[in-house]
Amino acid sequence: MKDRRILGFIAAATLFCVAGRSDAEEQIPQLPSRDSGHPESSVAGELELLKRRIEELETAKRAHEDAARKLNQRLKELETAKMAHERATSMLKRRLEDLEAAKIARKDATREDATRTLKQQVEELEKAKLAHEDATRTIIRQSFAERGSSINDYVDFSGSLEAGAFRSEDFAGVRESNITFDTADLDFKIRVSDWVSGSLIIDYESGSESVALTTRGDEALVDRINVREGLITLGDTERFPLFGRAGRAVVPFGISTGDPVTSTLSLIDPLTIEAFETREDFFMFGFEGPTPPPPPPLAATPTPTPALVRPLLLRPLVRKLSTYLCSYLSCYPPPPKPTPPYIPPTSLPPFTAAVYFYNGDTFDVGGDHIEHMGATLGYQTKGTFSRGRIPWSIDVDVDANSSVFDSNFLAFEYRPFLDQIRFEPGMAAHLKSNLGPVALIVEWNRAIDDATFTDDLGQAFSIRPGAWQVQFAYQFDSNPSVMEIGAQGTYFVLGYSESQELAGVTRLLGDPLMPTPMRIGSAPQKRLSVGGGEWVLDGLRVAVEYSHAWDYSIAEGGTGNSAAGMFMQLTYEW
Repeated sequence: MKDRRILGFIAAATLFCVAGRSDAEEQIPQLPSRDSGHPESSVAGELELLKRRIEELETAKRAHEDAARKLNQRLKELETAKMAHERATSMLKRRLEDLEAAKIARKDATREDATRTLKQQVEELEKAKLAHEDATRTIIRQSFAERGSSINDYVDFSGSLEAGAFRSEDFAGVRESNITFDTADLDFKIRVSDWVSGSLIIDYESGSESVALTTRGDEALVDRINVREGLITLGDTERFPLFGRAGRAVVPFGISTGDPVTSTLSLIDPLTIEAFETREDFFMFGFEGPTPPPPPPLAATPTPTPALVRPLLLRPLVRKLSTYLCSYLSCYPPPPKPTPPYIPPTSLPPFTAAVYFYNGDTFDVGGDHIEHMGATLGYQTKGTFSRGRIPWSIDVDVDANSSVFDSNFLAFEYRPFLDQIRFEPGMAAHLKSNLGPVALIVEWNRAIDDATFTDDLGQAFSIRPGAWQVQFAYQFDSNPSVMEIGAQGTYFVLGYSESQELAGVTRLLGDPLMPTPMRIGSAPQKRLSVGGGEWVLDGLRVAVEYSHAWDYSIAEGGTGNSAAGMFMQLTYEW
């Protein structure tokens, strides 16, 4: 619109100049020709006319220049007006954009306020639900408390199940393969008072090793439920160094704790545990100190849970297989479980010492069984290397007892000759050590004196049973928070053990008139185990192991043969 006005104004000015120029040309008088008479008067008249004509032309030129100047000024004013209009238009556009942005911001703020209000309502409903559930649980607990004892307030319940399969060949060349249900443990930890606690472990024993006669005289395999451990502990070593303990358990002689999972990582026990594990009824008086300081109170901000060790073999394969199957089948994965708060481990007293008295199977002439006794002394510590990146730990123990022939194996195998053997004291020492992903176990058990007796064939024996072992374990995908090798993730274990003077003796069994000689009290001379395991899921371990054993030579009373076996075990702990 403005451009059209400017063009019209320029056209009008041009017409005005053309019209003024034509009018001036019409007003200029015609000069007389040079052929007229009176030459002087005609020249003067022509000069006068030229002067007037020049003045008129200068006047017209000035008028034209004034018109052009005005036209240029008008053009500048129009340009200035155009620029001002453009600035006003751009300002208007920016204002419109600001208004749109403010409108969107108001909508977002309104939406956020609505979302925040909804979240607050949901949180209030959840709090009300939790409060209702807590109130319901409180009412239920009070109702049960009024009706009877609150067992869940004082008892921690755990346990383990073990099933496996094996294929083996013994020293006589007999091959065997079988599927077995090895272990079923129920573990109860009872703490009614701060200064008294109890422990009860009930386990299952397969009937493959227990034969009973029926009323018809037939042999039948009988499964049994045993009390493997039952202890009463007086004292709290986290507060006071002295303690007392009474009951039934594996006494501290050697590395064995009586737990089939935690004593060693190998599936087949080393010869030290096989020959010298001793479970007895006993009284113990001990010391654990110096008492460590109490742990600091938990911070308001919970300590982040250390990274878990990742299984590297079976679990990735199972995950890939399940992902592949879920692409063809309907799968409903379980919801993710919340991560429990991390509680740092408490400090342990570095020194341990105890003396215990137990009922043994060996006996002295005129003595009482309660004369059996033992003692243990230990030291443990832990720390880190390389600015906390490499953890380490050391656990050293030295043990002694009044008779090694009270062990589970020796007392059972040499029972007919215990009246000749009597007391044979023994000593044991072991070292457990961790350094980063590597664990090392070294153990030595041995009788101090010779046991002298005569077997059923009249052969005189003087033996001093002993055994030693070394075990190496490696934890894959380890991190600085791992202090116990083989308790998670994937691990490898290599173990070697030897026994001394346990080739066995001869016992006559069966018909007294025609007895059958049988070799008893024998253990392999050497055993090598190679295996590994992986905690595939929480509490679920799959382990595989190859074991090779060598018997004593024929000159020493053995067969001189070797035996081997392949073992697989599935363990579930809770």
